[in-house]
Amino acid sequence: MINQTNKSPFTSGIGFSFLQKILWSILLTLITTNIVNAQLTAEGSETKANTTTTNSQNRPDIAMDNSSNYVVVWESFATDGDGWGIYFQRYNEDGTANGTEQLVNTTTAGDQRTPAVASDTAGNFVVTWMDSEKDGSGWGIYFQRYDAAGVAQGSENKVNSAATGNQTQPAIGMDTDGDFVITWSDSSSSGSSSIIMGSLYNSSGVKQVSDYQVNSSATSFNGYSDVDLDYDGDFVIAWQADTLDGSGQGIYARRYNSSATAQGNQFIVNTTTSENQQDPTIALDSVGDFIIAWSSYNQDGDAEGIYAQRFTNAGATDGSEFQVSTTTTGAQELP
Repeated sequence: MINQTNKSPFTSGIGFSFLQKILWSILLTLITTNIVNAQLTAEGSETKANTTTTNSQNRPDIAMDNSSNYVVVWESFATDGDGWGIYFQRYNEDGTANGTEQLVNTTTAGDQRTPAVASDTAGNFVVTWMDSEKDGSGWGIYFQRYDAAGVAQGSENKVNSAATGNQTQPAIGMDTDGDFVITWSDSSSSGSSSIIMGSLYNSSGVKQVSDYQVNSSATSFNGYSDVDLDYDGDFVIAWQADTLDGSGQGIYARRYNSSATAQGNQFIVNTTTSENQQDPTIALDSVGDFIIAWSSYNQDGDAEGIYAQRFTNAGATDGSEFQVSTTTTGAQELP
């Protein structure tokens, strides 16, 4: 059992779950890409994304445009001259590399870690990450915009307005026009607790509203958020929270319109509340119906298993939560 009930959003510079996720690295092909069509038939073979192979390349993320061109991002150790740095590689629709791997972060002092990426329909994309030193007080959240040719648009920008404590675990979602939302875990008010924060930007990278707190119920830990947008820019944020569902960690979500106005309070996602439910991931369709998946401990009878719940765009459940992973031996986690 990997018990995350008492995990902190900031342990030795990174969350415990992040250390766990390092294990799922090159050897388990998380840094590879495998092009899949609508029938889930593999097209071609797996492809190594990182050109640099010295030391470690971890924590990949991927985004695709409407023409099936895509970009892969990851963190690489001791490649940018000082600690960890963020890199990307663009690919054409047929899986051939488009250009070479590129450094994302302009600031290379200290560590830049846990990248996430989102793309609009035309292939413009934004990369976000956390930086260990730049904001002067622990970790901070930054982003860099790119056009569809992979050319940086402007400079890297700080996301979090809070100047104290640690801001970690960024996630990003983008609508068809390139407007985007970044979420993160914030411990600026207390080093032992955390809240989920969000920030809305237009396609030019201009912040549209002040940073806002997402979780509406108090608890000692809120972290590991994910976010996605529909075609109109309405969005949903999901995260895990401690001690709210009566048994360890649980999955929660909150809906917003395109102006970042909350549409009601947070709500619980998982029906099964025994043990831990953690590491949520979310996807919205064009009209805002959404699905959230997570790992649940001991629900399938043996360690973690993957479960999901569908929702309408009004936030109503669509059917019951269901098991995704058919293999139940050992742990299935990090959906």
